[in-house]
Amino acid sequence: MKRIIAGLIALTAVICSFTGCTDKKGSKDTGSGSTQNTASASENTEGTSTGETDPSVYSSQEEAIKAFIEAFNARDYRRTFDMQMPDDMGDVIKVIVKSQKDHGIETTEEELIKSYQYSLYYGDEDRKIRLDHIISSDPADESELADLKENFGMFGYVRKYIADKGGVDKVDSSELDKEYSAVPKDKIAEYSGITDAYCVVMELENEVTGDMYEGIMYVLGYNGGWKINAQYFRGVEIRARSKTLTNEASMIYKAAMTSLVEMEAEDSLGDTSEGFIIHSDESRDHNVPQGFDTESFRKKLKKYYENENERRWFVEIKDGAAAAAAVWDPETPGFAGIYSGSEDNDGEKRLTGDAYYEEKCRELDG
Repeated sequence: MKRIIAGLIALTAVICSFTGCTDKKGSKDTGSGSTQNTASASENTEGTSTGETDPSVYSSQEEAIKAFIEAFNARDYRRTFDMQMPDDMGDVIKVIVKSQKDHGIETTEEELIKSYQYSLYYGDEDRKIRLDHIISSDPADESELADLKENFGMFGYVRKYIADKGGVDKVDSSELDKEYSAVPKDKIAEYSGITDAYCVVMELENEVTGDMYEGIMYVLGYNGGWKINAQYFRGVEIRARSKTLTNEASMIYKAAMTSLVEMEAEDSLGDTSEGFIIHSDESRDHNVPQGFDTESFRKKLKKYYENENERRWFVEIKDGAAAAAAVWDPETPGFAGIYSGSEDNDGEKRLTGDAYYEEKCRELDG
């Protein structure tokens, strides 16, 4: 699986993770400045739905936000996915599924779409959200806007590439990787369709509990309408539950899966029928089978997980695939982010990284 496909998988999973919006919120005035910001939001929250081909594109921020909340409350994974991604993503998803299948990973489009939104939905089966009002709407800064354009542009480029080749069946992921690698970064942004972006702070109500809290979204000006970046939609009370680390655990899990596929192609896996653990601290690797190339695995993992040297982590491996992953910050006390490739309450596990590691070792030792 080549770089562009792996990049699409990782990028779709986290869909443009930014922290600038939180910084802006923290520095915002609560007096007259807030009134001015709310007025700015009002200028962008009037209008009706646009686009006959894609109902997820809206002509106002408020309309897009309300539609997203409605889809979230209905647990409509397809619709919330469409609202967070560029238009016409069907063929791009098909290429990812095809590439996964070519490397022995069976999945479906619906499974991918659902798994990509794991961090948005986990642990909130009964949660219903109501938008009370928009507190403020501030333009994204230049670096945030550039990142958003590059990320959307990646999908736009691949979509055009598929069309130019004559369809999904005509796409070779190796050739796609070569051609994409030759395109300058600023050119990729030209495929994005994004014109501007706003960091929108909202007063939200959990209709189940009655609690009020602030949630945050980026709302993206896209082809005459609006798209959503829901990174902080669930609010500050939810972010306190180590959601960022859970996202990272999902990323390292997917990075491990990609690395293992490559190792299988190189015949460097060995016998992985019995479970074992690769740890960021090599001295804590556990039950590693003879023939498994740990050095190759670490090098490959580093290509797909950029925080490999900044966090502590481990991956449980069995039958040639990742079975679970955990990641934590050694400098910050708290629970680890945990992901096992499913939605079985990974985000609700309350274990430190070391405690989860010991639990997994006991399981493997029987």
